[in-house]
Amino acid sequence: MFSSKTGGAAALAIALWSILSLCTACDKDVRQFKGAYSSKTSGSLVLRKAISAEQDSLLLPDTLTVSLSPESGQMRISEIKDDQDGYNLLVSVNLLGGDALSFRAKADGDDITLETTPHERYLQANISGNLKMTLGVTTGGSGRIYDDVIVFALDYQGGGHYLNVPYVIIDSHVDCIATSNE
Repeated sequence: MFSSKTGGAAALAIALWSILSLCTACDKDVRQFKGAYSSKTSGSLVLRKAISAEQDSLLLPDTLTVSLSPESGQMRISEIKDDQDGYNLLVSVNLLGGDALSFRAKADGDDITLETTPHERYLQANISGNLKMTLGVTTGGSGRIYDDVIVFALDYQGGGHYLNVPYVIIDSHVDCIATSNE
């Protein structure tokens, strides 16, 4: 049998091994996402009129489904050390001919969760034909890695004006596909 000294040492060794195993798993979560990616974003949004029917002299529809103009760019995912809120990744995106964006993110296994951006950005949405509207949005979402591809489901929040009538986003169907450049 174990003496109290060897039993205590064995228990301590098992506890330390468990902690180290968890840290190694956390590092693996981060490592598999790190790198450079080419990305493409597209999708649609559902918007609801933000005023009452009595205020709408044009009698516009209560809801609109709009298609987003596709966006392409370069994405880099880097590790964050010692973030006080528990975020362990920084996702930076440089859109071709457009905005530069950054998100703090959390990796957990094959999943990644983006913190909603604290800043609003503007993008074009197509209503029908040549009709377009500009939307002010904040972006968040989550994704999953599959070998060398990350598939993100993005959540856009915000709104815009169509023929001077305000609309807010009530549903977001936006995907971003990021393919590893390495």
